[in-house]
Amino acid sequence: MDTDVSFAGTFTDPGTLDTHTMSVDWGDGTTTDVPGVSSPVGSTHQYSSAGIYDIAVTVTDDDGGSDTQHCGFVVVYDPDGSFVTGGGWINSPAGAYPADPGATGRANFGFVSKYKKGATVPTGSTEFQFKAGNLNFHSADYQWLVVAGDKAIFKGTGTVNGLAGYSFMLTATDCMPDTFRMRVWTTADDTLVYDNQIGSAPDADPTTSLGAGRS
Repeated sequence: MDTDVSFAGTFTDPGTLDTHTMSVDWGDGTTTDVPGVSSPVGSTHQYSSAGIYDIAVTVTDDDGGSDTQHCGFVVVYDPDGSFVTGGGWINSPAGAYPADPGATGRANFGFVSKYKKGATVPTGSTEFQFKAGNLNFHSADYQWLVVAGDKAIFKGTGTVNGLAGYSFMLTATDCMPDTFRMRVWTTADDTLVYDNQIGSAPDADPTTSLGAGRS
């Protein structure tokens, strides 16, 4: 991809005479170490492949004190080579639907997401229905799509039971077996509405096997 990503930030230290070093973990297996830094700090890194990366920045003083902050997820995508489609169902586990934690059973899904030629935002449609929780999600638009190896992940907005104001992120793998994850939350305050992999990091690989269908 050869995509450059930069960050900038500040730090404080009550030790006014302390000196500092910075280490940046770019989330793709590479680290940048910078000696003799002072606030503000920043750095740039080039990603070579599509993916979702978590940047972690650690500043350490000469007394051994340190602090690490995460910059959040960086999305690197390839609009010329991204297309994903799938459909089927999963067994939704207990706790996946916080409004009714005991609800379990079959959840059906279907999706397609792709970049049209020259577009920087993907198009398509996603539907997810969990009848035991009376949850019916329909996508409205997409924000990004990443296909990296056998995993695809995309994010967008949509409606729950016909009401707008929700965001979602869908992750699927084409493995043996195929796996699937669906997260839905309120856009305004990030309240979780559904996640069949409750408690896992948002970018964690899906672990729920398909009951039928293919992703």
